Amino acid sequence: MPVVEAGVPVAQSEFDDFCRFAFAFLDDRGTRYLVVDGLAVMVVGEPRTTADADAVVFVSMAEAEVLIRQAAEAGFEVREDVERPWAHGIACGGCSTL
Repeated sequence: MPVVEAGVPVAQSEFDDFCRFAFAFLDDRGTRYLVVDGLAVMVVGEPRTTADADAVVFVSMAEAEVLIRQAAEAGFEVREDVERPWAHGIACGGCSTL
């Protein structure tokens, strides 16, 4: 799976493939998550154009470190400033983003 760059428009079929890949990645690891933002709004019937998939994952800090490493190995773009906010002195309340 190619790395998906933030802010780059993605064709619908590529976006669908990416979403399936991303959520299968979480499902395969037994990770509890909640889909939020544009995708969640579309599910309830509100039309919305989005080019990203946002999810909140429910993991411990140690599990987050493993999940981030596995995500990078699987081909996801991993950004230190997003994935590891606690490294910069910002409390994240036990959550991380992918």
